[in-house]
Amino acid sequence: AVQYVVEEDNVTDAYYKLANSEEQIRSYVFDTVRSALSGLTLDTAFESKDDIAENVERRLSESMRRYGFKIVSTLVTDITPDPKVRDSMNSINAAQRDRVAAQSLAEADKIKRVTQAQAESEAMRLHGQGVAAQRKAIAEGIAEQYSKLQEVGIDRTAEQLLMMTQYFDTMQNVAQEGRSNVLFMPSNPGGLGEMGQEIRNALFAANAAEDGSTLSAPQASTDSESHRSGAPQPVAPQQDNESSAQPKSAAKRAMGRVEDAIRSRYDESTPEDS
Repeated sequence: AVQYVVEEDNVTDAYYKLANSEEQIRSYVFDTVRSALSGLTLDTAFESKDDIAENVERRLSESMRRYGFKIVSTLVTDITPDPKVRDSMNSINAAQRDRVAAQSLAEADKIKRVTQAQAESEAMRLHGQGVAAQRKAIAEGIAEQYSKLQEVGIDRTAEQLLMMTQYFDTMQNVAQEGRSNVLFMPSNPGGLGEMGQEIRNALFAANAAEDGSTLSAPQASTDSESHRSGAPQPVAPQQDNESSAQPKSAAKRAMGRVEDAIRSRYDESTPEDS
């Protein structure tokens, strides 16, 4: 945009020297702008609109003064490049802003991950300190318990005492779980037989206490060794009265029920082969 006025002293020149003053001014403006933009890039041109306006005003004032016109001011309101150039510039600007946004997002994610890792590291450190303090307290308690056992003449090693303490702590935790379905069975293959043997011994002892006799539980390993050696074995005294036969039959029935219950419970806890 160009603002101009006619000089009072040169009205005749303004009226007679130029047939179409506006068209002449427009031509001078375009020529000056093309000369100013020839050595500038598009980005530099957008940044130098004020400099271009000053250059146009200076050159246009010199040219139009001899025709009786005075240039008041020139304004470069906008620079409109070719549509293809404009689209290319928009794409470049969009790509640059996308790159800046991606860098900002990556930096934010980095800060988040570093902060999370530091928090996890601190939590693990505090957890390790807690575990260490717990084990120290347990070791001190076991040492004190071991000292007291030695004072009263009970010889137990620290390893056995620690194992026994952990075993009872585990059983206590299992018992505290109201919905627990865990069944602890002996880990060795002969554990089930040993459990049944202990139950049989307990039943024989109970029946013997009821009828006043000294009935003892059968010993499978002793019998097998005696058969291999061929040595005669002492025969237990026979009970002729009916009162002694009844506890034996009751013990057999009870023992059979207990063995069936243990065997069924063991089968339930052991997964079937596919």
